[in-house]
Amino acid sequence: SNVLYSAESQALHTVNQSTAALTFVTNLDFSAFPGGSNNRVNGMKFDYTTGTLWASVTQGGGNNYVGIINTSTGVLTYVCTTVAGLDAIAFPEP
Repeated sequence: SNVLYSAESQALHTVNQSTAALTFVTNLDFSAFPGGSNNRVNGMKFDYTTGTLWASVTQGGGNNYVGIINTSTGVLTYVCTTVAGLDAIAFPEP
């Protein structure tokens, strides 16, 4: 499918690619991430081969992580700590 997602510190939305209108999908749950606060998604990439929505997550204290967003529940799964300032994720085309 050709779904475009948008996320920030509290919610996941889909984006209408013709009008740019946002549609609420679910609230985000960052509880799996270590310490810190002010979590927000600052980059995402959907892997169509696995059906996984990957996210770059930043915290107010400067920590950066990679996570996976469950698009049904909004729960983010912690994957790993990453480099400071990461704000994009890319995958090669299948």
